[in-house]
Amino acid sequence: MKTSRCTLVVMVLILIAPIVSATVLWKMSVDDLARAAESVVRGEVTDVRTDKDQQSGRIYTYNAIQVREWIKGKTPETIVLRQIGGAYDGLEMRIPGTPRLAKGDDVVLFLKSDGQYHFLRGMGQGLFAVTAENGVETAVQKLEGAAVLAPDAAGKQAVQEGQPLKLPLAELKAKIRAALDSSR
Repeated sequence: MKTSRCTLVVMVLILIAPIVSATVLWKMSVDDLARAAESVVRGEVTDVRTDKDQQSGRIYTYNAIQVREWIKGKTPETIVLRQIGGAYDGLEMRIPGTPRLAKGDDVVLFLKSDGQYHFLRGMGQGLFAVTAENGVETAVQKLEGAAVLAPDAAGKQAVQEGQPLKLPLAELKAKIRAALDSSR
């Protein structure tokens, strides 16, 4: 009896381990993101640095973004996107769903602000990396291992593997503008 219970516990742990180790996000559409964001901008990452908060002990990554286009709202020309996690002084802290950025990345960001720093709406759902594919600028969400809570085929809420949205940049901008127009 003890062996079968132990086997059952191990099997359950194996089955739930992928879900437990992931961040689960409430699925947000482009419409949801556009309406929830204080600002939506396109910009280039000009600097990435990490630091440890002395009060909390948490590691944060600070991404300097040179804004090239304002799609919603206004921000300064240079903003700092603060995200939890990163590598600092031999320690590394990673949160699934928190996208990693590099200097030179071209991004579209759905943001909120505390006046000093900017933060992503919907974690990785609120960041689209912009690349050129066959001469077309394409935007791809950076979910970075997050799962999403969304309706399944039967219409019930279920945790699903996050599928990043990928679409032409012009289409993403049109969806944002349509969402903003419909909310007026």
